[in-house]
Amino acid sequence: MKIIRSKAETDRLASVGAIPVANTPEEFREFLRRDVAKWAKVIKENNIKVD
Repeated sequence: MKIIRSKAETDRLASVGAIPVANTPEEFREFLRRDVAKWAKVIKENNIKVD
């Protein structure tokens, strides 16, 4: 997390259009859980199917 928060690394990532996020594995797990729930709702509400 120290490296990803360093100015040099933040600048390098920004130069390729990335937004650095330094969080714990637990925070990432929670982010994924919320994201999956959000998109599952969108898919279900709009009856989206895989071709």
